[in-house]
Amino acid sequence: PFVANPNAYPGAPGIIGPNAIQAPFPQFGPQYKGGGDYFFFNFAAFTPALPPGDRQVYYGSFTRDICDKYLTVFADFKYARSFFDSSLAAVPFTPDPFKNPGTNTFFSPAGISVPVFPFNAWNPFTVANATIPNFFPGGIGLPVTTGVRFRGINDTGPRSEKFTYWDQLFDVGLRGEMGWIADYFKTWNWEMGFRYSRNEGQDLSIGEVSQPGLREALLDSDPATAFDPFLNFHAHNTKAARQAVYVTLHNSGEFELPIGYLTFNGDLFNLPAGPVSFALGGEYEAPRFTRDRDALNNTFQSIGSVDGQSF
Repeated sequence: PFVANPNAYPGAPGIIGPNAIQAPFPQFGPQYKGGGDYFFFNFAAFTPALPPGDRQVYYGSFTRDICDKYLTVFADFKYARSFFDSSLAAVPFTPDPFKNPGTNTFFSPAGISVPVFPFNAWNPFTVANATIPNFFPGGIGLPVTTGVRFRGINDTGPRSEKFTYWDQLFDVGLRGEMGWIADYFKTWNWEMGFRYSRNEGQDLSIGEVSQPGLREALLDSDPATAFDPFLNFHAHNTKAARQAVYVTLHNSGEFELPIGYLTFNGDLFNLPAGPVSFALGGEYEAPRFTRDRDALNNTFQSIGSVDGQSF
């Protein structure tokens, strides 16, 4: 708003133009930086607006009168499979895979720590700005460059969260009217049955980072297998380095609920305003829930994913 020509300031709002936080940026000449893609990573252009998905559902039902309406058997089932593929921006390398000795706190408060040459074959810095104490036996520290920021843009492309759900429901039982006992019971009904439902879910997180694998690759002095977080926008790590660092996390969970029930209902007596009815029943439930996390999530050793323990 308030700009007559929409192309006058082609950068992202607040970055290019007279109202930018750090204005003025050069609008012409060799120092002109172009649009907002040159300042921040454009997540929207990197991922789909709507994740692809599909669903299949199968349903069946059966009802049969055995003794007229006094005894009826019924059953039904449902099976559904749902899938969708959610895309995320390439994994950011944070938090730091290196920890402060004896703790679970990250050594570098921002980005990651990269051992200096010759511990890492690609670190251009030969002088460290910090040292991780007691990293090696004998109290020898590891000199590192802290605050290194990296994303796996060219290594993996967008991350993918592939969710698959399987829902199953089975119901079987008997019901009937009680008028065969006496005329008084002609409005009474009963029903007993068993219902079993089970929901299973699986999440495949593609393009995440293993902290142990990253530590090992950052401590590699071989250029063919060492991980290089100092790449430019057009380069990517070697195949061996990518295989050591990037992983697919497998997380799954199951919930099942068996139910047994018995109910009675009917009219007790009549009043001028209508009959007085009753309903009586009981139900037994035995819910069970499990969550199986990937080993890296379970031990809080992943980057780019939410860690937590199985239960």
